[in-house]
Amino acid sequence: MKTLRIISVIVCLPLFSLAQTLSESQQKAINNYITMANQLTADVGALGPSLLQPYRQMLEGKSNRPVSSYTCVCRDKDYYITEAGKTASALGSAGAAFVSKAKSVYAAYQKIDEVCKAIEIYYRLKDYEQDQFKKLGELINNLQTNVADYHARINEFRKESEKLVSALQPYNASSAYHKANRAMRDQLNYELELLEALTFNVNEAVHAGWPVETAEKHILENVNRLTSLSQQGGGLQYPASSQFKSFVESIGSLQESKRNGVDKYTYENRKSDNHSNDVYKNLINYFNNAGVSFYNNFINMAVQNGYRGIYFVNFSPVFAVRTEVKKVDASVTPFTDRQVSELVVKPVAAPISQPVFSSLSNYVEFINEGMRQINTMMNPIRNLNSSASYGRSRLRNTGKMNLEYYYKNFALPVTLYQKTISETKTLPATYQKTLTEQAEVLYGILTEINQWNNALLVHAENKQLAKDSMEYVYGVVERFKTLSEVFDKKKEKLYGDVRLVFESYKPTDTKNSWQVSGNALRALLDDNYIALKKSKQFLQGNTTLTLATTDIEQGARNLIVNEFTNLSGIQKLGRYNGNCPYTPYENLAENSTHFAEAVQKIQSSKISSSGSRHPYNDLIYRYNQTLLRDYNKFTELSKVPLLKSVMQAELFEVVPPREIATPKPVAQPVVQKSDDDIKQDEPVIATKQSGKKAKETKTVSGAVVHDTVRITDVIRIETIRQDTVYVSRVDTVYVGLPGEDMMSMEGYATNNMVLLLDVSGSMNNPDKLPLLKKSVLLLMKMMRPEDQVSIITYSGKAKIELQPTSFKEEEKITRVIERLKPEGKTDGNAGIKLAYEVADKNYIRGGNNRIILATDGEFPIGSPTYNVVKKFAGEDIFITVFNFGKTTLSAKNLQQLATLGKGNYEYITRENVDMKLIREAKAKRKK
Repeated sequence: MKTLRIISVIVCLPLFSLAQTLSESQQKAINNYITMANQLTADVGALGPSLLQPYRQMLEGKSNRPVSSYTCVCRDKDYYITEAGKTASALGSAGAAFVSKAKSVYAAYQKIDEVCKAIEIYYRLKDYEQDQFKKLGELINNLQTNVADYHARINEFRKESEKLVSALQPYNASSAYHKANRAMRDQLNYELELLEALTFNVNEAVHAGWPVETAEKHILENVNRLTSLSQQGGGLQYPASSQFKSFVESIGSLQESKRNGVDKYTYENRKSDNHSNDVYKNLINYFNNAGVSFYNNFINMAVQNGYRGIYFVNFSPVFAVRTEVKKVDASVTPFTDRQVSELVVKPVAAPISQPVFSSLSNYVEFINEGMRQINTMMNPIRNLNSSASYGRSRLRNTGKMNLEYYYKNFALPVTLYQKTISETKTLPATYQKTLTEQAEVLYGILTEINQWNNALLVHAENKQLAKDSMEYVYGVVERFKTLSEVFDKKKEKLYGDVRLVFESYKPTDTKNSWQVSGNALRALLDDNYIALKKSKQFLQGNTTLTLATTDIEQGARNLIVNEFTNLSGIQKLGRYNGNCPYTPYENLAENSTHFAEAVQKIQSSKISSSGSRHPYNDLIYRYNQTLLRDYNKFTELSKVPLLKSVMQAELFEVVPPREIATPKPVAQPVVQKSDDDIKQDEPVIATKQSGKKAKETKTVSGAVVHDTVRITDVIRIETIRQDTVYVSRVDTVYVGLPGEDMMSMEGYATNNMVLLLDVSGSMNNPDKLPLLKKSVLLLMKMMRPEDQVSIITYSGKAKIELQPTSFKEEEKITRVIERLKPEGKTDGNAGIKLAYEVADKNYIRGGNNRIILATDGEFPIGSPTYNVVKKFAGEDIFITVFNFGKTTLSAKNLQQLATLGKGNYEYITRENVDMKLIREAKAKRKK
């Protein structure tokens, strides 16, 4: 018994060794006041956004638009005031200054509350009808002053809280809790520096700008701080340790939000302060509701481990009415090329260090993001080129041609580039100059492409694209082709050097299962890469090449044969677990086999491509979206350093100006052909330019040429023309000619569209449900009042989110779509059943009755479901599947579903989702 007492004393020693000098009652008193302040700040933070509409109404003055009411965002806070007052006495004279600052904060809040309510009363009495919003302007100015005063008092209160706790509880360097607490508070105070430099602009329509350079500097300086922070937390016990980890992750998310704010500060986002306001709100949300929240939870949990600390005071936003417009530079500066010295790499006997591996990985990420931006931009430029080709003749024949361009999503990877250059210093000195100079050239190319895109947008806004017989447009298109090709060539050189440096290091353990399997996957990807490049040469005229795929086929077979040997000791989590390494391993083997088959079809001239899409770009899609993705996913999961690989560029060819026949006033119907007829069709041959006029080419029956050709970032229509244009037809979806207004529904059947959306947890990915939601919102712009849409979701259970509604009820549809959030498990069968019930109930005779199932395929499909699909297919209700997943099992099940439902089966990516959705809406023509 005596021994037991001794043990219990020893166990308790670590808890009491924290030497707490902050009493429980003092901690409670301080935290009650901080809680009060944080509650007040939550209301104050909502004031700026709440004034956007009133201020806009004030600027508009008299108008026919109805004036919306205003409700004050300030709420009763008596409970928090009372609770703080109850415990104030515990602080005694030592806390007198702190209590005084807290009362000062509340007094400032009361002034805000008074003006806020005055604005509400002003609206309720409709006094704006008498004074044309004059009084509102005065109230907003008063509120701005009061909010700035509140902000200053909150900052003073925060400093006083720090001062008080330092006096009541001195820092103990030997305590893990003291060290973790200091690390977190230091990080929060650092994050405050950037927030203090920003402001919310109530006059949002004006582009007043924001200190983006300050943000860039802050992001770079924060990289090392975050690395150091993630290494803290040793010695903490659960549950406080879990909150520390969550805090670190939240600060990482805050850092990413800053990066997005900088990178997405595009030309389009410089037309107003909407972007900078969104950045400000997002940063505050991450800071107050994530960072501070997890820190305060840490304080609560640490009490169990014998540590007492105080909460952190939230950041209080400020707003202003900014009117000075910051001009946007739309000039173009050609990139500067440079010759770089050859990299001489020496073998290293030691394994690669984490800082060196991280730096090399930065280069790969930078290359891939740049390549992704270029590949995504190719479609809008192709569309512009195609329309200019036909538009020049149209301009000559009619004297009218309004060419438009709307691609607004090109984003320079600013912060990724800066991070790449900054962290290069961790590499051996002999490699640094060569690698950074190559990265600088690539960034220069991306910058010039971005500038040309901005220039096109400016010309489109000023209706200047068609000037000079579109010589300007052709100049930009030719320059884009050159820049994309130069980028592709130079990124291959840079990646080759990065890979040489990586491979100069000795693996830690050559027999490690991660290393063995990673090497096998890398070898197979290299074989696919060689076949890809040879296919490009073959398609560009070098038909003497033999496109051998034996190495690919044998490599894919070897992967499966040796799977359990290669992956020995690595846990198999299950095919539908996103962190299971077996999935990308098996996928790469299978997808390599499919890639080899596609290459062989090119060799044997059995080419199948979408519309006029070049067959090489089909190979590029397979390579980037399956092979590369699978390999890079495996490297992410690997427990040993494995270098990612890089994306490949699509083929871009310029369509020369050409003559077209004068269109007839009435379009002829599309002639439906049988499969045998299609096989007998001759390929369309495009005429080369040789200094003379291009010969007149025949227009396909059913084409309509419009005076205005609208090219948008919403539509991605492949229109590449070469000496030979490869054409295929989709059974049910009409694909118009280049130059057709794809945003027009004229001539197409009325839509009874049922969107069946998987909102299970697996769809919680930026390239899944959020991507589809954006496309649906854009689709509304082209639909007619008679077109109807229903929305059904399924996760735990199937649910009708939107009854059949006209597409023109945009506000109603938008509300439903924006509130959709992925959560829960999947019950796809119930969703399919409910979707058919809705589609059948609202059946439109002769209409496009179509269900679009959007899923990543992660649910079993039973026989009863297949029977339902087959039954309704015979009743003119079809189902199309948008597959956001890539697993083999889901592909087979979903393909069978689409086949039985007489619809289409589509793999969906960021690059193709908009066009795929439009094609479904135009799947049936009027009879």
